[in-house]
Amino acid sequence: MIVDSNIAWLDPWGAVSEPRAAKLEEELGRELASGHVLFGRRAKAVAVRCDCDDVLFELCDPTQLAIVHLGWAVHPELPPCPRTELYSDLADFVERSMKPDHLDYIDEAAQPIGV
Repeated sequence: MIVDSNIAWLDPWGAVSEPRAAKLEEELGRELASGHVLFGRRAKAVAVRCDCDDVLFELCDPTQLAIVHLGWAVHPELPPCPRTELYSDLADFVERSMKPDHLDYIDEAAQPIGV
């Protein structure tokens, strides 16, 4: 397991509850088509962004992480959709995504309304 339950998530990222994780995993399965980098791989939803439809999945064989932007399609999408970014491990995700996402999120929150 790459992601443990003690990770200090930075906004806009947060842990996902088990019932919601199952629904996100089902949705991922509906959206993937043959040819997608995640097609046929087991994926467990571990975190979600509160400001968009990005979900962090833990993958098996090989163990990796992936951020997938779910489109809530009613059928499989044509690859490369849904948009997916792979990470080698938790540190890679934290440095390349969670920290920059956090800075963007707090910068956006600090902007005056209407700007």
